[in-house]
Amino acid sequence: MITQIIPSYTFGGFDAYEAVPQIVAPYGTKVCFVGGETALSIVEPMLRPIMEKAGFTITGSVMYGKECTVANGRALAMRPEVQTADMIFAIGGGKAIDTVKVICEEPTRKPFFTFPTVASTCAALSKVSIVYTDDHVFEEVRENTYPAVHAFINSDILVAAPTRFVWAGMGDTVAKHFESHFSARGRETDYETQMGLALSSMCVDPIIKGGAAAMKAAEAQVRNAAFDAVAMAVIVTTGLVSGMLAEEYNSSVAHALCYGLTTQPAVEEHHLHGEIVAYGVLVLLTMDGQRSERNELMKLYRAIGLPTRLQDLDMTRDMLPPVIARALEVPDAKIAPFTVTAEGLNEAIEALEEAN
Repeated sequence: MITQIIPSYTFGGFDAYEAVPQIVAPYGTKVCFVGGETALSIVEPMLRPIMEKAGFTITGSVMYGKECTVANGRALAMRPEVQTADMIFAIGGGKAIDTVKVICEEPTRKPFFTFPTVASTCAALSKVSIVYTDDHVFEEVRENTYPAVHAFINSDILVAAPTRFVWAGMGDTVAKHFESHFSARGRETDYETQMGLALSSMCVDPIIKGGAAAMKAAEAQVRNAAFDAVAMAVIVTTGLVSGMLAEEYNSSVAHALCYGLTTQPAVEEHHLHGEIVAYGVLVLLTMDGQRSERNELMKLYRAIGLPTRLQDLDMTRDMLPPVIARALEVPDAKIAPFTVTAEGLNEAIEALEEAN
């Protein structure tokens, strides 16, 4: 037996929040807001009046902290504002939303709704949490029981966010297509995985077509069709693909390399997850011999400033040994059509450097 729970969504501008009361009404009347400080300061003044006018009670507005850790999520779950709420509104970026997923696992088991404020990850629709240790080192991809019930996506807020978020979001999103096809190649796949693989083309096509125009919209803080298409690809398509794919096909070498690279303080402190993953995609395509696909992506990367070489990530060749060692330790690199080795990664990185 297979049970697939696919989150629904509302996409629009500020009007997206007008739809909230009717959609969440079946789940109760008491709501707790949980999110990042900046995100709450933007969303709460818009959302609170709408909810209160519709007869809902806001039990509290809670800042999630600074990192998604299991300990932090469980501690927040014990707060009275959370305990007394019928449902949780997760407001902010990936770490805030992923923390709410931990909160809404055991022991609370509360339904939650997401309000992404940046177009940088699929956290608003996916059911996994990217979990870190208290000292900001990647720990695991936590498979939660449920995704959000519904995501409310306000693109007027997304386009006003710092441009680096949608910029990095594009890098993380194209990875979903290339990594899933790489890891699933040559394997017997079920119906859901086949559907996820087919849908994954929409993780890359809108970005190749409109990525540069989307960045111009973000820089001007004015939505256009390209920005909306890219935002939908980043948040919606990737989230749906993530939910349909078998867990082992959801990421591969690009993410493994990202987790290795973030062991380096300069990378962790100065570069975003999707930005690092974007570089990892180029390494994957180089290692796999997909040179035409890699070169097409490199054109986009150069147009919008995503990294194509080590120095773009404050890295040098002599810093690679611990990075590659860590990349080979994580499960992401172990499901592949061939054995991924340190030698293979080093050769691909060197070939990519030469291609620049």
